[in-house]
Amino acid sequence: MSPYNNRGENEHFDPSLFAQNVHSKVFANAPPGLVFPGDPQYTSGKYINGPVWEKFFPRFGLAWDPEGKGNMTIRAAYGMYGDRAMMLAGTAMYFSPPFGNTVSVQGANLTDPWAGMPGGNPLPSLAALQGVGVYSHDMKFPLFGTYVTTPMRNFHPVYMNQWNLSVQRQ
Repeated sequence: MSPYNNRGENEHFDPSLFAQNVHSKVFANAPPGLVFPGDPQYTSGKYINGPVWEKFFPRFGLAWDPEGKGNMTIRAAYGMYGDRAMMLAGTAMYFSPPFGNTVSVQGANLTDPWAGMPGGNPLPSLAALQGVGVYSHDMKFPLFGTYVTTPMRNFHPVYMNQWNLSVQRQ
């Protein structure tokens, strides 16, 4: 099953929506093509990639003592394992506007960390947070913000098949 977020902190960028200049109804200042849960174009609900129920990864194993004396065992196992490496990109979404951002500033100091940043603080929306999962719908989106998104549909996680067979004797 695809990872999900109960607070609606998911987003998806669709190049075709960008080309049509479609803007989010949830966050009015979001760049075109960027949609969120609550927008009609966002079809995954609370899921990052939509519920993927057909991805079933079975595992089974058995152990047998052929002599019944406890001195010998034959063990066999098989497993199909999903890899979350690609899904780690999904965690970076929480550092994307409006939920967060990544900014690098050269020559920053503790007295005024935004002194070298044209326009000042690039994260005013984060200062306006009203609590976890509560966001102002007119938040500003940084012009050069870090935007991370994952495919909404047809996402196929990496998987591998692993098996083993062993004979052990004391």
